[in-house]
Amino acid sequence: MLEHLSKARFIEEIANFTHGSEWIYRGINPAVIVFHDSIHVYEKGLRDVYDPLKKIFPQVNFYQVLIDRDPQIAQVYDIQTSPTTMFISLVGSPVLVPGFLTPEEAKEKVELLVEGKTKQILKK
Repeated sequence: MLEHLSKARFIEEIANFTHGSEWIYRGINPAVIVFHDSIHVYEKGLRDVYDPLKKIFPQVNFYQVLIDRDPQIAQVYDIQTSPTTMFISLVGSPVLVPGFLTPEEAKEKVELLVEGKTKQILKK
């Protein structure tokens, strides 16, 4: 199960989007955040994709944000598709990938994240 990020926890642990538009990541590990709404039943599908990855990549933090419960986060990052996955490296800006990722696609993208090749995430 993906760990849930509320607005307050997102601001504390990921990025404080309430003070300016510059991205400053607060985490100490790369992270993957899946933004989705609770109206669609993605929970099982997300578990099937990300639970195995949590075991393969223990150095990556995996989260979810329910955009209908915390819409301000989705607005700030212009997330219009549910689900959308945010890949966050320790340097640079996050990469957003709209749509549901298959287990194979997600694994490839997390591997690129771990290798520090975030610019290639959108190319795959």
